[in-house]
Amino acid sequence: MRRSGKDKKWEELSNLSQNDAEIFNAQGHRRKLLIFTEYRDTLNYLTDRIRTLLGRNEAVGKRSQGRNYESY
Repeated sequence: MRRSGKDKKWEELSNLSQNDAEIFNAQGHRRKLLIFTEYRDTLNYLTDRIRTLLGRNEAVGKRSQGRNYESY
């Protein structure tokens, strides 16, 4: 990412979450997706990117090392 300015992992996750048929149920609604990460910076980065992608802050919840579940 640093050299090219592109985040290939994000591009792939974004593509899968928008275009992969398995991410949608029979009614066309998105299924839940769990992402695990060790780093809080990554958690915050992905939270922001996914919320922007979906256009709904409440669509993303997060939990970090024993802290309470957050959804806002």
